[in-house]
Amino acid sequence: MKVILDGAYGFDNVGDEAMLHTAINLLRNEKPNVEINVSSFQPEKIKSFHGVKGVSHLLPGTLLRNIKNLKFRNILEQLDFIRSSDVLLFAGGSILHDKKGLRDIIVIFYKVLLFRVFGKKVVFWGVAHDQMKSIVAKLLFKCVVSMASLIVFRDKMSADLVAQSMGPSKYVDSGVDILFGLLPALSPLANTEQYKKAESPCRIGLSLRPYPPNIGFDLEALDEALCEQIAKYVEVVSKKIGKPLVIVPLIFSEGDAARNDKEIISRVELKLKGFEFEWSSLDVSACNNAGFGNMLNEYCENISGLDFVIGERFHSLVLSQILAVPYISISYDKKIDELVKLVEMESYSLNLLESIKNNSIGSELVVMTESLLLNRPKLIQNMAKNNDALMLMSKEDQLSVFSALS
Repeated sequence: MKVILDGAYGFDNVGDEAMLHTAINLLRNEKPNVEINVSSFQPEKIKSFHGVKGVSHLLPGTLLRNIKNLKFRNILEQLDFIRSSDVLLFAGGSILHDKKGLRDIIVIFYKVLLFRVFGKKVVFWGVAHDQMKSIVAKLLFKCVVSMASLIVFRDKMSADLVAQSMGPSKYVDSGVDILFGLLPALSPLANTEQYKKAESPCRIGLSLRPYPPNIGFDLEALDEALCEQIAKYVEVVSKKIGKPLVIVPLIFSEGDAARNDKEIISRVELKLKGFEFEWSSLDVSACNNAGFGNMLNEYCENISGLDFVIGERFHSLVLSQILAVPYISISYDKKIDELVKLVEMESYSLNLLESIKNNSIGSELVVMTESLLLNRPKLIQNMAKNNDALMLMSKEDQLSVFSALS
């Protein structure tokens, strides 16, 4: 069987690469003889990170350039690539929306249509969908859903939106994020230390991200307000808990301005004098020789040694949950709202836009931090219990997906 994995891979994002890493390993465990190719703008990185073949055959730009330059042999190679494949599998990500315009949904429609024309299966696994504003996007999305062999969303809200607009379907279901498939492998790294030594510093993992590209938002103003209020929180909470703080930046992306986590956390550091920031040397872009799995294990070891995490990146929260490290979420998207609802962490979540508007991020985080530290042992027990349920849900997702591939 030849499976083509598709998603936002090859852009040096720890969360996206972790989803690909998980999908590859789960596929190989289930189907040892499977041939895996990964569609990406950066095919050379796919080989370097994960040891599987990266390809650009499915990119619309590749086809258009070949047509423009009359490279008919290349066009035939692209079409033969699809003909020789069995399944197109979109694995993970918030990909079914039009928040950044029509481009993403047009590209997905193009890929799905190509595979269906050749009679191939198309499966979506652990993806997310959100309300669409454009009539064109809505029509294209409905076409994608109707052509898919199976869609397993990573949250119930996504599946409910489809049911509301298109009616219920036995080929559309909801589950959990693909990363929860890592639970069995990462369980040895999970935190079991319910009580920290009184004399040890409080180690806080900090995951921030530039506000996602979104039409109609003053992104720079949002980012600056977030940094300012996080800095004030650190100053206040250090006095409240009466012990030294160590801030451990959790960098998920170091790409361009819209993806540069390091830059925004550095802004917070510049606003704080006398506070220790413990920057990790781990760098996803430096992975080679299929070394992403080893880097991910080191990344998770860093998280498991933290007292708690303040996370804006979705996968910083997913990994914290897997590793039973208590966390406070800064929610900018319904995917975070759905996660904290699923794992009963709603009391430790704040809404980014509302809190920035009310200038209350710092005060809300202080209250949540005091509660978290007071209830930390109980939280860790509840996280472990929820992880058992998440593992079962993940296995159900895998069963559905692998059955659809056959």
